[in-house]
Amino acid sequence: MKVTMNRIGKNIFFILCYIMTGCNHNLDNLSPREYVRFLSSQESGLSQTKTIDDIKFKCKLQIPSLITLLSSAATYTSKEQFDTEKDYHKNQLTVVFLIEDDSHLNHRVKETIFKTDLYSKLISYSNNELQKDFALQLSNGEIVPCGFVHLEAANSVAPIIRISATFYNNKSDMDDCTIIFDDNIFNSGRIKFHYNSKIFNNLPTLKI
Repeated sequence: MKVTMNRIGKNIFFILCYIMTGCNHNLDNLSPREYVRFLSSQESGLSQTKTIDDIKFKCKLQIPSLITLLSSAATYTSKEQFDTEKDYHKNQLTVVFLIEDDSHLNHRVKETIFKTDLYSKLISYSNNELQKDFALQLSNGEIVPCGFVHLEAANSVAPIIRISATFYNNKSDMDDCTIIFDDNIFNSGRIKFHYNSKIFNNLPTLKI
């Protein structure tokens, strides 16, 4: 995993912001908009990045509370209303998986998207094999297969391969877990993203 000065600078910036604003470590009582913004950020710990052979793999984990807010157009007026909606997603984890070239000098991902024959192979792979290459490992060692996977259409403005993978019956979204991806697109092998329970325990409180 590459650690850049830009990443370090961002972390220092957020720490200073917390100190100056008097926020505590848990960032309690965030509004739904603030909650979504924070949980979608690198600082939440739910987003992890690994770079292998000049290709960047980013894993953005979405827990039930975040899934609920992102999937509903409703404006929640009570915690009871929100909890009722959240119950539909209580055994669900979703991963937004992004694959892109690590720098402007690399073009393996771009070529896969822009070359007709390579992109056709990617589409065929996503329809037939991609779901089998994602798995969720729980803290007890149990492996949960991917229940649903979706490859989004390529965007020429931002040449990124974007995949959504959903896991069901995971029993707990607040415990250690590992997202496993067997990369058969660029043959990078097995890539693991581990999420410690401390990450979930230190997430902010949602205020409704």
